[in-house]
Amino acid sequence: MDTKLIRQLWSAVQSASTKGLSHLDDPTLMQSLVNVMCEDPGFDPGNLAAMNSYIQTRLPLIRDIASQA
Repeated sequence: MDTKLIRQLWSAVQSASTKGLSHLDDPTLMQSLVNVMCEDPGFDPGNLAAMNSYIQTRLPLIRDIASQA
């Protein structure tokens, strides 16, 4: 996964964290972030599998960031 994609994800996490991400279950949280990423015109759907894997391994950190917002 390239750095641009990682930046896009963390930007999505920060912007979506005010919407209660910390209260979502894991599959819903992952789908919510994937949906935000897919709405970005610069997102390449070919990166979807890598993005899902990356999000899954970072769920505790994502929840921590979301709970601090």
